[in-house]
Amino acid sequence: MDSSEPTEAVAAASTATSAAEARAAGRGNEEEPTGSAPAPLTKREEIALDALRNACYHEDRASFFATVHRWMMFFVVLTGSTAFVAIAGFLPDWWKAQALALAGPLGAVIGLFDLVFDPTGKARLHDRLRRESILMRADVQDCRISDGALEGALTRLYADDPPTMHAANALAYNRAMEAHGRERADLLKVGFWARKFRHIMPFDVESFPSYRDLSLAAKPK
Repeated sequence: MDSSEPTEAVAAASTATSAAEARAAGRGNEEEPTGSAPAPLTKREEIALDALRNACYHEDRASFFATVHRWMMFFVVLTGSTAFVAIAGFLPDWWKAQALALAGPLGAVIGLFDLVFDPTGKARLHDRLRRESILMRADVQDCRISDGALEGALTRLYADDPPTMHAANALAYNRAMEAHGRERADLLKVGFWARKFRHIMPFDVESFPSYRDLSLAAKPK
């Protein structure tokens, strides 16, 4: 994520515990998260989970930008093709005239947006960061590499990160936690609109509390 705040997800990950540990300690289940404090992860587990979160985040972002580019190119080609003229032929005369008049300028504007905002370049960047995160996760399995070296490599990986979209990051964190068998209490709550606009609005990192924190807050003092 953003190099200015690379520790946000790491700090969240450091408070997680495995589902097996939770069950053994009698802290509840997936359906009814409790407020018991989870056991901290080891440094190596923390790095592995954060590398997976980073990979999930960049996979989601790369897919979004690739989709945006494909749709833009679709409309650019459509507005400049005879197919558009054929489609416009089914419209009433006034609407047909407006559609044909706007087709050229609209295609040019969409092409300009694609050029200026460069979704393909952003997709390539996120795909590269996804791949490097996966390789980092593979390095965690190599016992010859020290925890300090892994942590340094992960921090250097953040140097190329564009600004963080926190809703997308929270969903990526949840995917990583689930992949590690964590219980629902340790996941972050991401609302409907945050999910829908996760690639458009940055949101605030504090907007996504864990279910455990929400359960604690709901208990009477």
